[in-house]
Amino acid sequence: MDHARSTELKAAYAYFMLRTQDLAAPGGIGVYVIPYGFLSGARQRSLRERVLLRHHLLAAFRLPSDLFPGAAIVVDVVFLRARGGELAAVDDSDAFILEGRYFDEHPLHVLGREIGKPGSGEKAFRYTVQGEFTGFPKFEPRPMCRACVVRPYVIEETVDRGGVVREREAEVADYGEAVRTAVLLGNRVEEFAAEVGARSRRAPGLWRELKPDLEAFIASSAFHAEVPSGNPHDWTVLARLRDADNSGATRFLTAFTGTGELVHWLAEEPRVEPEFRGRRDDFVAQATELFRRQRELELGQLMALHRQLGGATPEARILDVLTQEQGWMIEAADRRPGTWLEPGDVYLTGALWPKLDAVADRPGPQFKKQAAALRKRIGWVTFDDIPEVAPNLGWIPLTVVADWLAATIDDRMQGVRLVHKDGLVQLLGVRYEETSEHAVKGHISERVVDVIGWLNHDRYLFGPKDVPPGMDELAMKLATDPDRIDIGVRRYLWGQHWSESFARWVAADPERAEELAEHYNRTTRGYVAPEFEPVPLDISRWNPEVQLHDYQLSGVWRLLKHRSGLPAFGVGLGKTFTASASWVARQEWLARSPSCSSPTRSRGSGTATSPRVLPTIASSSSARSATSSPRARATAASSRGSRPARSTASSSSAHHHLTSRLGRRSGREVDCVSPPTPIRPGARPRAARRRSSSTCSSSTRSSARFV
Repeated sequence: MDHARSTELKAAYAYFMLRTQDLAAPGGIGVYVIPYGFLSGARQRSLRERVLLRHHLLAAFRLPSDLFPGAAIVVDVVFLRARGGELAAVDDSDAFILEGRYFDEHPLHVLGREIGKPGSGEKAFRYTVQGEFTGFPKFEPRPMCRACVVRPYVIEETVDRGGVVREREAEVADYGEAVRTAVLLGNRVEEFAAEVGARSRRAPGLWRELKPDLEAFIASSAFHAEVPSGNPHDWTVLARLRDADNSGATRFLTAFTGTGELVHWLAEEPRVEPEFRGRRDDFVAQATELFRRQRELELGQLMALHRQLGGATPEARILDVLTQEQGWMIEAADRRPGTWLEPGDVYLTGALWPKLDAVADRPGPQFKKQAAALRKRIGWVTFDDIPEVAPNLGWIPLTVVADWLAATIDDRMQGVRLVHKDGLVQLLGVRYEETSEHAVKGHISERVVDVIGWLNHDRYLFGPKDVPPGMDELAMKLATDPDRIDIGVRRYLWGQHWSESFARWVAADPERAEELAEHYNRTTRGYVAPEFEPVPLDISRWNPEVQLHDYQLSGVWRLLKHRSGLPAFGVGLGKTFTASASWVARQEWLARSPSCSSPTRSRGSGTATSPRVLPTIASSSSARSATSSPRARATAASSRGSRPARSTASSSSAHHHLTSRLGRRSGREVDCVSPPTPIRPGARPRAARRRSSSTCSSSTRSSARFV
């Protein structure tokens, strides 16, 4: 009995067509002879939608009614190509098919003369197609959308295998943890072998986790306690399980040669040819596809794919077409070897100033074009267009403020530097609390002390005893007491006076004004938030029953692109799923071994959620002293693989802060950290830290390991 959801279909042809085509490999073609109602019937619209979301209609032909003797029925021959995933909505180019008008648009594909009207029912006149079938005419298959984003869907099992899994688990339940770990690793070997055989893109990601885990387990003390010789084939318990047809034990042993070494197809990373279904000479589509997959593109990668597919376009021609005709830009800010390319709409987002600095002085028309586009996108503001210029604004350099003080208030400030320290503007080499004493000693004037107090919003230092020159009349108007000008009015007037004085001083020197305008632009402008297309992720060992929403996919791509980030979604919007998906970083060699930590109070949500999406990843708490080396620590964690997985990323009921520091191919760890619960007033800091934090990856850590 097939327990798949496809059995909900009542029509047998619909079940077989959808079920078999769903099982086809990406790009696989299926040919079906089915009743004409699928393409023409109004009642079959929902079925057509279901098929078109997952598969592309290459062509269809309507056959003569008397082709099958005695049947006298109208049938269609339908050619479908598997998309390799599912669209979010039916593509616009397939809209006429969805509405049942395929043969209205392709009348020559009706191989005969129509009598009657399709879909009119028996109460009306009968619909037939009269003619003689001599074969299919030559036809051009309908092109499949290349820009459409497909999401992976679950290929439903034909039988309920839960009982089989439970039975296999029961077979090793009475054995030690080493045996159970070996069987679990064997199951992963079986999964990896299947992906390699299918030339799946998941195979390299699985291998990057599987190989080090197998090596760590073989080097562990738990394994050597069972097998002193170190050769897995000398493990008598596992040999008995293999003879009893335990697939996990069998696959574990097949991962090693007779001498105990990894077999060659596990020792080396599998090479999976990139899939591309377009024309071999369409290098623009090839570049777009490569960039869509990895959010970056090196010209050498594009040339390798182009040559692999049989393309012969010279590299210079490809670069010229992409940059001059297609609007691609050369990314020069990273200073990486090779020629890195980005589409123009992507290049003109993010931090633009480093990109402009990288191309501003480089020769060649391409870099001049990029520099002009960057300046336009930044939107340069001149000094006269700056809305406010005052010394107490955060973007004003302190060197300029010091020069202004020396030029307009106290010439003793010549050569004196102002610095930011402890959140305050201070005189270099002078403790802040000694600023007034510095004036008493005659090193600076009392007015400079007032300015420093004004810059810091410090009412103790900023206590002027008079009003600025020429402002007596205004001061009397603002004062509440005609006989006494209070301190608040004096402070307000001096702030206005210094702001106006600073603006006049800067504007008096065009060179100084230009420098300040550039500093303003670099400080307040030059960042355009990039948009990330929700391209589906190919994550090893991800539960296919859990599909990420578009905003979650975009969030993960943002983390991977920037090597850091904060998925601060609202409550219940899937922060833990998004954080768990960042484990794709390990597959992409962004980090050697991701680790996550979370507050003790928020661990419950992550504990319940993470095993759903990464069911084969387990975590453990182990002290550093319990193991003697990093490999042994990884092995100790691997040997506990039968335990339920703990949180690989946390989720709090109110806020979830996750910071991922991803070192690009640097061997650093990905550190996904949730900050501890805020310390309550009156609580002891040490106790609060001990109560709220749960750390990972060293000392007593809750480290996610791969089993």
